[in-house]
Amino acid sequence: KKVNQIAEQSTLAKSCRSILAASSTKALGLLIMAPVLVVYVLMSAWNQQVRRCRGITTHKGWCTVRTAQQLERFRQSPVTRILEGMIWPWGVLGFVLMVFAKVSNIVLAWMQDIVSSLELPWLIAAVMTVGLIMFMLPPVPGPPIYIFGGLVLPAHPSMTFLSGTALMLGLGVILKMLACSLQYSIGYWLSGYTWVTRIVGVNKPVAKAMQMILERPGWGAGKCAVLCGGPDWPTSVGCGVFRLSLFQCLLGTTPIVPFILACVCTGSFQLKAKE
Repeated sequence: KKVNQIAEQSTLAKSCRSILAASSTKALGLLIMAPVLVVYVLMSAWNQQVRRCRGITTHKGWCTVRTAQQLERFRQSPVTRILEGMIWPWGVLGFVLMVFAKVSNIVLAWMQDIVSSLELPWLIAAVMTVGLIMFMLPPVPGPPIYIFGGLVLPAHPSMTFLSGTALMLGLGVILKMLACSLQYSIGYWLSGYTWVTRIVGVNKPVAKAMQMILERPGWGAGKCAVLCGGPDWPTSVGCGVFRLSLFQCLLGTTPIVPFILACVCTGSFQLKAKE
């Protein structure tokens, strides 16, 4: 009873209950559990056919009575409208990201032929310039940029395989930190506009919880998971909107180095494919 009383009086517990009771949370849960729900409905349909063959049901629907009632309640709930509103934007966003990923790969492959004949200092400048421009485009992911550098630098006549890979690893880390800083500055500048903070929802429980995680100094597991695992633009711009410490944000991004190394090696190992 004491635990229940404390939970009812807790602000955090109230926020969690309101989040779980929200239709958007239920819609997201349905999207995640969609494969399980499909199996459940198919099993119900199979069960209904078996019952008809045995003559133990008078229900004429294609599924059992219980499942039919559950589907009807789901159809009449506001969750279905939220699902419709979520599927279309996310579907369009997924299509745009896929197109940009393909186009970026084509552009980088074309750039590879152009910059391969440059002197090493100009080649480094070209890789940094192209990488920074690509990073500043919100739909473009980071891996193609690292792979591009892994293909170009180790292939230069003045570089060995190991030295070119190590150089691109260093440039990749600098690119990542520089891009995060620029994106952070954009968010910091936009944070002065009320309509931006209203859209971001800086006073909502989810945003407050995210801010508390990112404000922790050092390499916290949750902090590094958000900064390294989240998409570049929303994460870095969001840190700027929250006006967090840039140094702490960059510090929490440093565990991305092994991932950058893996992407660079993916490109550089292509040069050794015939060996």
